[in-house]
Amino acid sequence: PFPAKGARLSDILGGVTGELSVAGDLSDQVAVSHEITPGLSTFGAGTIKAKLELEKGIVQDGSEYSLESKAFHLRVMGLDAGGSATVSGNTVKENGEHVTRMHVDLGAFQFVDPDDGSVDISGTGIKLDAEWKGFSIAGHVPASSVALDLPTAEIHDISTFNALIPDDAGLALDSGTGQVTAKLEIKERVATGTLDLVAREIDLESHGTPLV
Repeated sequence: PFPAKGARLSDILGGVTGELSVAGDLSDQVAVSHEITPGLSTFGAGTIKAKLELEKGIVQDGSEYSLESKAFHLRVMGLDAGGSATVSGNTVKENGEHVTRMHVDLGAFQFVDPDDGSVDISGTGIKLDAEWKGFSIAGHVPASSVALDLPTAEIHDISTFNALIPDDAGLALDSGTGQVTAKLEIKERVATGTLDLVAREIDLESHGTPLV
């Protein structure tokens, strides 16, 4: 039986075998958030073109897709970057496995405060590459490797980095500006990377006490 009204497209296609071709505009109502790996997800509506070879929902060799989005979101460890993006991907057979690779080029982007809509960080050129072995259209398989490159970006409100500080650290960034550059790599759920932060006029506190 056909899934109930309101079911996600990924759920509908999760067990399908055959060829699927799609070309057209993907609206916000149809687009869904896709978790690439825990703590890293994407969401985007826009113009999509895809030719997918599926076997029980697993993307097969010969598949390819692209998305041009003017409202793309990249969520990283609680931070949300939005902007225009180009997404492309394909699947090839390597060593007997169907390997799917995705590339995201996020042009001018902004990290926006979810509470008041103010811009916390802005810049140009975030790049994301991800690879899956046996990619499921239902999105249940995390990427086997991920590389995220954040070029130098302007920090308008450094308190946005409080989302990255563990609650039990007792440290809070109250205000300040600066610049940030970051690289993140994840292989088999093990993350490594660097974050270079240059801060100006920073105010912070430890366990509620301002630090001078």
